[in-house]
Amino acid sequence: MSRIKDHLIGLCNERDEALCALGGLVFDNSSPLFYGHGTLIPPSLEFDQSFPHCGYYALLLTQLENIMDVARLNSEHNFKRVVYSMAYSHSITLFESYISQSLVALTTQYSNFSIRITQQYDPSGTIKKDGWRKVLESEGGLKGLVIEGLSKDVFHNLKTVKNVFGLMFDEAGRGIDIGPLEAVIERRHDIVHRNGTSVTGETLMVEFDMLERDVMLIRKFANDLKERMTSAVLVEGFSTGLAGEKRAD
Repeated sequence: MSRIKDHLIGLCNERDEALCALGGLVFDNSSPLFYGHGTLIPPSLEFDQSFPHCGYYALLLTQLENIMDVARLNSEHNFKRVVYSMAYSHSITLFESYISQSLVALTTQYSNFSIRITQQYDPSGTIKKDGWRKVLESEGGLKGLVIEGLSKDVFHNLKTVKNVFGLMFDEAGRGIDIGPLEAVIERRHDIVHRNGTSVTGETLMVEFDMLERDVMLIRKFANDLKERMTSAVLVEGFSTGLAGEKRAD
């Protein structure tokens, strides 16, 4: 058993060495080597520490697939559209959690991300409302408030997603196209807050094809964000080997 364990550890180390050798210039963002999950070989501790958002991305994919499985299993029942609507709404909740958890992890792990975002980010208007006294009283200071804000912010507001990514990740976070997902967010809002009725009074009938199509849009958008976060880590972290001065204490 120890020989198998040593073999697996060796494969993980080889993968991490290959990842570091990529240098952040030319790489395949979708490859198992790059994203560290979804293979028979578990990601190493070093990989998870350097790219914590990848684990949350892998979890999101698994959870979205679970949602689709539940929808398929109920496709012959009379209450199938209730299931479809619940699955539709929950898919956005999972998407929000993925963004929040990833940003908190990266802000915690890398000081440069937290420093950059604190220059303009005021979660929930905390500083504007309570002034810098709130910062001084906070146990974690300004960084602590940012991390708290990221964990509570509402990331189904795509403009917030675009703004935060642009602030935190500089070039890698710019140019996000929120257009394809805006209709998905609006439909989710109608389901959750209007009982499936739009502002014009139209009833939203969630069919399986719609659910499948829009969950695919969520996957694509989440993958784009994952690639941007990893690119930012590569650009910001490889100069110090992803392990030293750039990482938060």
